[in-house]
Amino acid sequence: MEYKPTDMQRRAKHERYIQEAFAPHLLILRYLRQHIQPCSAVDVDTVHSIYRLTMASLAATNDISKHPLAREARLHLVLLGFGLVREGRLSLKMQAALQLATYKFALSWYSRSPKYELPEISG
Repeated sequence: MEYKPTDMQRRAKHERYIQEAFAPHLLILRYLRQHIQPCSAVDVDTVHSIYRLTMASLAATNDISKHPLAREARLHLVLLGFGLVREGRLSLKMQAALQLATYKFALSWYSRSPKYELPEISG
């Protein structure tokens, strides 16, 4: 193992780059979570659409970033999945499938060790 001192400017630039890359995704996840919370204001068709979107996102476990700074986006997706299950507006079969997919997605974070290397970022 080799010791490499941290370049704080390079690290801060990298963190800003990653946060800017995930910002649109986080906005969508936050919007969807807030949209399903007032259960009387959301119709069943909207809940089913959010369910399909969430299941497709949860199924893309291998395509989603394993970057350590991606934890926030992954957490919001897990919270969205569990929020849909908690609402109880889906059929029992859909709730069970969503709950299982959410648990698998949440635990997939531990399937690989995180890499803390800072790639070169142009700009």
